[in-house]
Amino acid sequence: MNKHFQQDDCMEERFVAFIDILGFKNLVAEIEANIGPHNFNLKRIKSVLNFLDEESYEPNYSAGLPVYTETDNGIVETELGDPRLTYVSDCIIISAEPTIDGFKGLSRKIHKITADLAFDGIFCRGAISKGNLYHRDRIIFGSSYIKACMLEAKAVYPRVIIDPDILDFFDLTDGKMPLGPCFYGKDTDGYFYQRYWTWYLFPPYAANWVSYLNVVREHLINNAQIHRGNEQLLQKYEWLVDEYNSLVNCWRELVDGFSATVI
Repeated sequence: MNKHFQQDDCMEERFVAFIDILGFKNLVAEIEANIGPHNFNLKRIKSVLNFLDEESYEPNYSAGLPVYTETDNGIVETELGDPRLTYVSDCIIISAEPTIDGFKGLSRKIHKITADLAFDGIFCRGAISKGNLYHRDRIIFGSSYIKACMLEAKAVYPRVIIDPDILDFFDLTDGKMPLGPCFYGKDTDGYFYQRYWTWYLFPPYAANWVSYLNVVREHLINNAQIHRGNEQLLQKYEWLVDEYNSLVNCWRELVDGFSATVI
């Protein structure tokens, strides 16, 4: 028997999200065509992958949804729902326990990652499923992981969609699940998805909420212009522009004096 085997070292039911980075192949091609230490895209990718590497070991700058437990050794901070993260190249896999708390913790972790990467002008798409999974350290496999991978292709746009087979687990329309205004929505194709930007959840180095949105806004405008010759990528950025404008208008209705502007 493997001496590292533990009693709980087995497959279990978990939520799992499979997420990949939009346009990663094009970014790599541009970096390889302009090899040098001052390449802007090289710096962006290094920043993003460094963030993901650190997040896979312990939360950057703060736990997503912290839980404090008193132990014999003092107060221990963990994350709600036991989220675990593994990343390989342009793919990010996150899992959490199969409970409402697990789904909340997973949702918050996804938002933390997509919000942070958006500050660098990097956007993602993915899918959430639930089922059997082995996810310990950097080892991950299981039917739920495979299903999330296959469903990710159906996301089409830079959004994280939810497997329709697990929607009976909760009600995203009752106002109890969202972690902030406009957190989840239903798109025109019928998929529920996690809204890309959520009220007042942004990386601390962005200074403030509106400053963060202004940076994201400029990235969206620039990317839409850059990819005008690539219809497939352009459609994805046009979807993001519509999503951004929809959310800004949503927050304007909720908060007097909200100063962010649409594109």
